[in-house]
Amino acid sequence: MLVQADVGYNIVLLENSFNGNPAITSVNTNYAILDAAEGLFWGQGYGNWFLARNTITNYSLEAIQLNSAPAAVVGNDFGGFVSGGATCALNGWGSTLPTVTGSVLDRFFSFIGNSVASGRHGELGALYNASEKSYRLNFCGNTISLYPAFNRADDYPGAVVTAKEAEFCNISGNTLVAGGHGVHLLDNCTNAVILKNDFGTATHRAIAYSGTNGVIKNIIVVKNILGQGDSYHLRLPHPDAFNYFLIRNTYKDGASTNNAFLDPAASPVHFSY
Repeated sequence: MLVQADVGYNIVLLENSFNGNPAITSVNTNYAILDAAEGLFWGQGYGNWFLARNTITNYSLEAIQLNSAPAAVVGNDFGGFVSGGATCALNGWGSTLPTVTGSVLDRFFSFIGNSVASGRHGELGALYNASEKSYRLNFCGNTISLYPAFNRADDYPGAVVTAKEAEFCNISGNTLVAGGHGVHLLDNCTNAVILKNDFGTATHRAIAYSGTNGVIKNIIVVKNILGQGDSYHLRLPHPDAFNYFLIRNTYKDGASTNNAFLDPAASPVHFSY
């Protein structure tokens, strides 16, 4: 990392240029030890973080990692040639650290108006750690182009947003140029608004939930373009299907427009065309 901050009540990082390794000029085609720095900024403690209009290139893991909040990442340009399962523009997650105020309501990350053309994920809000806490996410107005998973059994497609323990996600107005998922929600994600995104080019599926049954409260999916990819428009836990609301979306299969293809097929979601 170029900058590591333990505790800082107010840190503003503007208009910097970072390249983890200028010698990397083509994307790796398999897992390897990549000789590139992790990223630009790691907020290791708690604070008010604001990062805007930076150029971040060839990051091997998290271009920006935020262990606490509140934080905003606005108008940055993420690019490069590194592909790995943990390579992401933002790693904002619910650590055990307090926020500046001590209120859990301030554990809120905003990722707004950024361009991402590298890695596997826009936001990777998950560390697969039993100590993770809940957090909230605004992920809006971004353009995302991601590398595909490698052709091997132990790799998996990334997403515009991969989240775990998120008690609220506002995912609105994003465009997926290339990538596996639009949204991939993992354990203990309870509420999400997914509004006016273009996920028509998703190569695996547009929206998926891979968490525990009986957790979802409300997932509202409105006026999106959702691609089927090589599987389904929406994968969800059948017991929670009544908590999904699909409203005036367009469902794509390549260049064709179809009806929604769900897994499970008989999921009793709420539809409005």
